[in-house]
Amino acid sequence: MTLEDLKTHETLRITPLTYNYGGASGVTLHECPPNGQGITALIALGIVEALEESGAVDLTKLELNSAEWLHTLIEATRLAFADTRALVGCPDVMEKEVVDRLLSKVCARLVGRVCGGGVVADGCGSHLVFAGVPGRACEAV
Repeated sequence: MTLEDLKTHETLRITPLTYNYGGASGVTLHECPPNGQGITALIALGIVEALEESGAVDLTKLELNSAEWLHTLIEATRLAFADTRALVGCPDVMEKEVVDRLLSKVCARLVGRVCGGGVVADGCGSHLVFAGVPGRACEAV
């Protein structure tokens, strides 16, 4: 980095992405928009929340760091990273609708319904066209 770099630097003011986790009594999380990984954390929280709302899992009743607790969070995070890799790119050329869809309750519920606390191959990005039959281990056909 040179002094010239610092002289010509322009700071970008951005609007953070937000996700309300846990409803009115929950928390609102703020993350930097793409191309950072913040959107991945918000998508993962949406998936976990959808699983909780569907009754497939209740993190408050699981032992902290138990296999089931960790599995739920790891799978939600894995799915969120799959969507981020498939659909998130440079914010200058990425459509805002993609971000809105990834953070939507509909997307989180789709993934949560298919997954049901188990394992699913891909995240919401794969649900553009989807025909599935969730199995006991959450296989999707």
